[in-house]
This record gives sequence, C-alpha cells and structure tokens, in this order.
Amino acid sequence: MLLLTSRYQAASAWLLILTLHLIITPQIMFRRLLKGEKWRWYRDDIGRPLIAALGISVVSKLLLSDQLPVQWLVAGIALVLGGGMAIRCISSAADS
Repeated sequence: MLLLTSRYQAASAWLLILTLHLIITPQIMFRRLLKGEKWRWYRDDIGRPLIAALGISVVSKLLLSDQLPVQWLVAGIALVLGGGMAIRCISSAADS
C-alpha cells in the first residue's frame, strides 16, 4: 500500500485495494463456506444495487443541467433523491 500511495494518489490506491478485495475475497469465501451461493450474491447483492444506481445516475444526468435556474435545480435534485428512495423501498420490499 505504501508503494501505491507514493506512486499514485491515495484515492487511486484506495480504490484499487477495495476493488481487488471485492474480486478476490468472495471467490475464497464462496469456494469454502457458501458453496452454491456465489451467483445469487452477485445477482442480488451486487447486480440489483448497481443497476439501480446506474439508472438513477442516468436519469439525474438527463434531468439536471448547470444552466437551470436554482429553484428548478433544487426541485430536480429532490425528485432524483425521492425517486432513488422509492426504488430502494420497492426493491427492499421485494427482498422480504
């Protein structure tokens, strides 16, 4: 880690370490402890939140622009946040 932070910025090293941790650790865990659960974990715990986050990001990018008046910008941010919370509530209700 010290080598990475001296050569790159600390944020890049942090992102690399966490990405490697996300890729390597589940492979070991699912091979030894939770056999048969890996793809359900990828689908339900990684895939669904990733798709929701990407969808919210695309919608907010399409709705919000820096050329909007302040009141429209605030309303758009509130709409995106409310929509994100609604999507999360619906997806958590489907989980239970």
